Amino acid sequence: MYTILVVQATKRLNLMIIRTIIILIATAGLALGAQAGQLFSRAELDSVLIGGGTLDDFERFDVANGQTFSEPLTRLDSTTTFGGQTGLVQPGAVYTGSTRLNWLGAGYQGLPSKAITFTSGRISEIVYDSPVQAFGFDLFTLTDARSRVLVEVGNNTTRFGTFDVDLSPTGKATFFGWVEAQGITRVTLKNFDHPWSVVADDHRYGVVPEPATLLALASAVVALAHRRRKA
Repeated sequence: MYTILVVQATKRLNLMIIRTIIILIATAGLALGAQAGQLFSRAELDSVLIGGGTLDDFERFDVANGQTFSEPLTRLDSTTTFGGQTGLVQPGAVYTGSTRLNWLGAGYQGLPSKAITFTSGRISEIVYDSPVQAFGFDLFTLTDARSRVLVEVGNNTTRFGTFDVDLSPTGKATFFGWVEAQGITRVTLKNFDHPWSVVADDHRYGVVPEPATLLALASAVVALAHRRRKA
């Protein structure tokens, strides 16, 4: 009787695994099938990337809550030394702007966590080392009034879209994301209303998993379940 129950439980587990993988494959197929489109929430981005991708949350730099630190740098990547610290962001993206990089501590003008901005220039840019198919980030303004930012998404040959995004008052995040099957290599941000770049946080980006990759994962998981049953 015990053996029968174990076999039945294993079959149900395998069925659940297969159903889950089918859903993931369908999600990836729909994301790429859409070719291009704006993502309006982090949940949508996580669904497209199947919970994967690379995250820069800007928490690695040591700056006190409510404080800021700046240096005359116009470029930030995984090799940059800033304030004597290195490895502050993941390999894969380069952040550029004008004159000075500012690292903002949690609580600074209401920010919920650490973030970055560039001063003395309205335009900042994110350049990816290799094309990504989806990205998203939280944008903030450092004033008590709403402000606008122009977001331009493209690659070396094509502009996929230009968007006028309204930012909420201080401390409230405005999410912006995009999915593009052709591959994105750069995102440009222009602050319309203030002489500094828009504040960015929690930047996630990556390639949408292919159905074949997910199918291979399903096979591996089912095989592991069978081995455990035999053990």
